[in-house]
Amino acid sequence: MLQQRIEYRYNSADVGLLGSLKAYKKLIKTSADAKAFMKWLTEIRKLAPSSKKRYLAILQTLRRDLFGDIKVRAGQKPKAKPFTKVEVTQILNHLKEDKHYSHYHDFILLLFNTGTRTSEAIGLLWRDVDLVKRELHIYETLGRYKGQTNVRERRTTKNTKYRVVPVNNAVYKMLIRRPKGKVEDLVFNSPTGLCIDDHNVSQRCWKITLKTLGIPHRNLYQTRHTFASHCIDSGMTIQETAAITGHNIKVLYEHYLGSVKKPTLPEL
Repeated sequence: MLQQRIEYRYNSADVGLLGSLKAYKKLIKTSADAKAFMKWLTEIRKLAPSSKKRYLAILQTLRRDLFGDIKVRAGQKPKAKPFTKVEVTQILNHLKEDKHYSHYHDFILLLFNTGTRTSEAIGLLWRDVDLVKRELHIYETLGRYKGQTNVRERRTTKNTKYRVVPVNNAVYKMLIRRPKGKVEDLVFNSPTGLCIDDHNVSQRCWKITLKTLGIPHRNLYQTRHTFASHCIDSGMTIQETAAITGHNIKVLYEHYLGSVKKPTLPEL
């Protein structure tokens, strides 16, 4: 069942779990066997609670009859802080003038201002851009093929849902000035004309830019966190934000509400 999941949509957690099951070399037929396997993950594989919890979620999806009653406690780590508006401005201004990485300015501007997933922005085609209505149509990604950063395959979005993302003035002006290709051409590509390798961008362009500016490092995916957080802080509802970003509403409540603007407590 895991192998089928991996063939359908590659996931590193599925691959890791499959490796552990093979290394365990025992059949899991009962709930007691399932508990023994989870104990083995801790004592022999030395798996961190967070990884163990992730594996358990997969196992409960596949075999709830065996793993449904098992629970794993994993302490919460501090949440990564969204970038402030000042930091976003610093990053984009620096990229615009950077002699090595200015090519990626527009790509990162879109990430900050639309909250699209990295793979969605990488796979964006000109046919999905409506400059008259000022909106993007998101229903596909250009995701990694079996974990390889330089090989991509086109597939549906993470939750398989189609959504319309409105664009603000900054994104509209950027798209207007970009050279237009054919409708099936990518909006963004690498300096050599290939699809963008987000691992390469993260390890070079992004990492070096933050270090140069003295901004605490957060991964490139935090552009999405930043957008969602600022949407909510600006007064948009959870539902409105979720419709644009494609987030699960529960996830927004748990991870984004209050991450930018802290509540002011009364003086008693």
